[in-house]
Amino acid sequence: MAADSDWLLVPGRIIRLFCSFTKPPKEKYVVLLTKSPFLVGFLINSHPTDFQQNRQHLLDELIKLTARDYSFLSHTCYLDCTTLADLDEDDVLAQITDDPTRDLKMISEKTRSQIISILSNSLTIESGLAKLILKNLEIK
Repeated sequence: MAADSDWLLVPGRIIRLFCSFTKPPKEKYVVLLTKSPFLVGFLINSHPTDFQQNRQHLLDELIKLTARDYSFLSHTCYLDCTTLADLDEDDVLAQITDDPTRDLKMISEKTRSQIISILSNSLTIESGLAKLILKNLEIK
């Protein structure tokens, strides 16, 4: 599977995954951020959480994504840059192999720049992880 993952699981790729780690488990859009030494991503949510809405520093780490810019979205959503999702590479590859429509597209340069800006000053992502993600996202 390594050959498949080399071109598919790249930083900035958006995929649709069934996420067993969400409560309740459900389909989510995920922006991949790193592959090595582990696969992590940010989730795309329909709305900021109530917790986030009451804390400006968390709202500052959300990126608004519009259906105009991302045609797979049916409405405006939010890329949550406050929490990393730890992903299982074999599970992700299996889901995409079973259903290639789960591989959606790459993020725009605008979104990439916004993620880089947020992670450069993040109050929520541990600095070592933020640096690793930044290193991966800056490679195009």
